[in-house]
Amino acid sequence: METYQEKIQDALSIEQLESRVDAHQWRNLVQFWRSEKGTARSTTNKPNRSKQTINHTTGAKSFARVREELKIERETDVSRAEVFYATHKRKDGTPVDPRSGSLMEEMQNCMSQEEDTQNEGSEQGHDDVYARVMGQERCGRVRGLGLGPTPSRFRGPRQSHEDALRAANEGKRAAEEHSQKLEEQIASMRERMDVMEAQLLNRQDRCESSQLRRHSSAHAFQSPFYHQFSSNIESRVFLGLHLDNILVVFSCHIQCLHCHH
Repeated sequence: METYQEKIQDALSIEQLESRVDAHQWRNLVQFWRSEKGTARSTTNKPNRSKQTINHTTGAKSFARVREELKIERETDVSRAEVFYATHKRKDGTPVDPRSGSLMEEMQNCMSQEEDTQNEGSEQGHDDVYARVMGQERCGRVRGLGLGPTPSRFRGPRQSHEDALRAANEGKRAAEEHSQKLEEQIASMRERMDVMEAQLLNRQDRCESSQLRRHSSAHAFQSPFYHQFSSNIESRVFLGLHLDNILVVFSCHIQCLHCHH
């Protein structure tokens, strides 16, 4: 099996580089591979790779190259989810491992839901599905796009439509919740006002009734009939008291007469 240093020598023996590779950058890369830092990184990454649970079928070809090939073949941009399908399936279409199959199934379910709602199967929508299924990006890299793109640069232009749509939906939800709270507050205030109005009317009715009674009493006291009636009562009371006194005196006189006899 070819060693790390042998691979470097093979790379240096290539006289004709691809047109997309800058010769100066290639020499710098080879120098890094030869350095102690590059060798140490290779030594560290080798056991880390053995721990990976998700394999791919592209070999030494980068996902960025696969993505470009798919774009040329389909004459349209492709999402990271589509790149994941292409790089984690065997020639017969089966997943390369159970973990990859589970992730692809989860992405497909999410994309079906997205197509029925807001994103209509867009490439941006599929990338968002990939991000939700695969989780947060790490180490300043964007999976499926090679070494160049970073999370901040990738999310800016490519996610603007989704971010705007998500923000609009969240704003709409917040506005609806705020409107509902206002309606509840208005209904509560109306109910309290109705109770206060009923209490005020009841108090006003009692006040008017009391004033009417006092007014009626005042008129009655000032009328001739009232004075005549009062005089009659006072006369009857005086007469009654006088008669009672006469009866008492007369009774005592009779008792005295009986005693003498």
